[in-house]
Amino acid sequence: MIMYNPAFGEPSIRKFTIAGNNKDVIHLLGYFNKIEQGWGGKKTIVGTPRTGTNLKEETVLEIVGKIEPKKAAHILTVGISLLSNNSGKKDSTTDHNNGISELVRVIQSRDKGSEAINTDINRFVEYLKSLDLNAEMKLDAPNKSKTASINHFPQEITYIYKRYLEIKGKPVSPKETIYLMPTATNTAKHCAEVVKGYVNQNTSLNQYFDFGNIRPIGEGVTPELFGGTFDYNGFMIGISQLYESIYEIIKMESETRKIYINSTGGLSNPRVYMTLQALLHSHKCVICYVQETYSPIVRIPTYPVGVDFHHWHRNEARLKMVLNGNKAFKKYLSEEMKNLITGGKLNTLGNQFRDRYKEQRKKEPIEVYSKEIITNLLQDELGDEVKTYRDILENIIDKSGKYIWTGDKVPDMVEHASRHHHHLLEFAELFLTPMFDVNNSFLNIKERFCLIAGILLHDCGHSLDFIKMDNGAIIPLFPSEIRKYHHILSVQRLNDKTLGEDIGWDPKGTLSSDESAAVCNAVLDVCRYHRREMPYNNSDSKYEDPFVGSYAPLATKIDDYKSIGIDIMKVVAMLRIIDSCDVQSSRPGTEKEVHIALHLMKQDYETALIRSSYAYESYQQICDLIKTDNEFKKGCFYISCSYDQKTGLKMGLKDGYVEFKKSCIEALNSGNNESKTLARAWLTAADLIDRADMKIKQEKHYDKHMNLKDIKVIPALNFTKENMTIDIILCPRKILESTTSNDLLKEFTSEYEPVKQHLGKFNITIQYRWGDIDKYSEVDE
Repeated sequence: MIMYNPAFGEPSIRKFTIAGNNKDVIHLLGYFNKIEQGWGGKKTIVGTPRTGTNLKEETVLEIVGKIEPKKAAHILTVGISLLSNNSGKKDSTTDHNNGISELVRVIQSRDKGSEAINTDINRFVEYLKSLDLNAEMKLDAPNKSKTASINHFPQEITYIYKRYLEIKGKPVSPKETIYLMPTATNTAKHCAEVVKGYVNQNTSLNQYFDFGNIRPIGEGVTPELFGGTFDYNGFMIGISQLYESIYEIIKMESETRKIYINSTGGLSNPRVYMTLQALLHSHKCVICYVQETYSPIVRIPTYPVGVDFHHWHRNEARLKMVLNGNKAFKKYLSEEMKNLITGGKLNTLGNQFRDRYKEQRKKEPIEVYSKEIITNLLQDELGDEVKTYRDILENIIDKSGKYIWTGDKVPDMVEHASRHHHHLLEFAELFLTPMFDVNNSFLNIKERFCLIAGILLHDCGHSLDFIKMDNGAIIPLFPSEIRKYHHILSVQRLNDKTLGEDIGWDPKGTLSSDESAAVCNAVLDVCRYHRREMPYNNSDSKYEDPFVGSYAPLATKIDDYKSIGIDIMKVVAMLRIIDSCDVQSSRPGTEKEVHIALHLMKQDYETALIRSSYAYESYQQICDLIKTDNEFKKGCFYISCSYDQKTGLKMGLKDGYVEFKKSCIEALNSGNNESKTLARAWLTAADLIDRADMKIKQEKHYDKHMNLKDIKVIPALNFTKENMTIDIILCPRKILESTTSNDLLKEFTSEYEPVKQHLGKFNITIQYRWGDIDKYSEVDE
């Protein structure tokens, strides 16, 4: 929490107080004092100098938002270089009059349970404290590349000291944790105790480091070094214990920012396993090495390596059978999976891979990535409410997943395919990241929430098949009507508590602010006005429809939200531009998938058309049978029906049918039997005709998507806060006919033109052009 008082005390000063709410914030002092001396405080609360501050509010917000506690952990293998290097041998640089050689001999010979070992360790620590680290490591040598050497000091302390030099002068809270892993011999364990004791008693090192439990490497790893015979099984058990011990530390340090794994000490055997653990946790682990002639700590690059989900999935059933003792399946198990079995059970690596496989199987990758984008666009630094807003949005994803837009009431709707919402979040990130980089206040926290909520919810009306009138009447909708009114249906769904909760929308009970109702209404208007058909500017005509009523231009609502800091026209403009970009070929699927879909739709259309014609004939026959003059016999006027020898039978609904449909629905509720029969027959025929017509029209939509292989959103080279120009590159799948390319380009620009003027107020310009995908990506699908 950040508290700001522009006129604190008498005489008044500008004052900031930063409280951690039981979390450490003292690490911030180092950053503030670098730019303004006098900041102070204690563990969980810090504040400005007594004389006040000159720092701007945005500077304080930026520091608090971006600086995390420098929490880190280190895993070090420990050998016996403490005893075998020059620190334990007579040479011209070391004074051994204190009996250090005898101390070495004694430590090497002590039994594990001897109480005297503690005295020996303390004597050794005192000896090391008398040495000059810089001199022993020769870090001050004029030509380090040739003369620097760590042989005068054990690599464990060398590593810790070099790390100290890296972080010296930086905030000291929280301390970095060190885990020592000696080889399983008394000598190596004692050396680990000496290292721990030395660091704890060194006033410079102690303020930066503390220690976790010393964890010896398995007994079988090092037998030959100390006169034992090599035991292969013991060696493998020891390696497994080492691997498992490292994994336990990584899990225990789950909240740690970085884990540094240094395998320089001890034997070389463990290094490959430590490297493997770091690779498997590359998001937080760094492999380190202390090279003798190079002063800095060497960091080995890590890579995104993990379990092959599909490989494991293919072998999962067979693996279960093998682990249950059924040997017949072992020959069908892949060689890679066989290596994960030791003694009829999964070894440590196998268990780790299985856990990760189970974890991945529970998660939908698209949902995980969608949440990641939301976190990137709604960062913690935006304010206290940001977590609440993120929780609302993530709840929508958890409840609805990738299916929120699926037009299940409108079959074969490539327009609203299951990946649509995820694509829009990706496009939103492409647009907004460079904008926030040059102007982080371009969208405030409420505007970001409304935009992302609009992305997630603007098409949720596609899963409704009725509309509720103001008088409470329920009007069933044809498929084409669902598509036509889906923006209104989305608002209807979100306004209904039960229907809204079904897809995770219930913010009014979540947001604590007095402005929550207004923020929710803003989301509804974003959904309602996302379509180009809805009026945007004051000069636009009202939206009027016999089913859903009339709506004034969005510009008339701008003052409704101005008081709560939401520029509704800006949010809707961004959603329209983002929504217009999702017409690339990855939306409907591969070319082969589209070919199959169109083939099946054509077959479905033919059978649907036959059913439609039968229903239409039945309606006509009923009309002929009824001799009285009944207004519901006029329904044939609203259905077009023609036959051509080349194209065959064609049927569709004529413009103006809506009023007749409403009359039919009213007749079902209050008409006489004759009217009810005619109304029901017409509605059945009209619904079947509309469904058939929708199927044949989908070919046009699929073709539009298949023409564009990709769409690239690229900031212009001169992109600045004063000139936020975005290039939208249309990458065709094939050479387009001029009319087709012009039509597509016109469709894009027609989305931009209505919002162009308002976006221009924020220095945003959109440029559309054709381009070659290979210029912008090395990946060719």
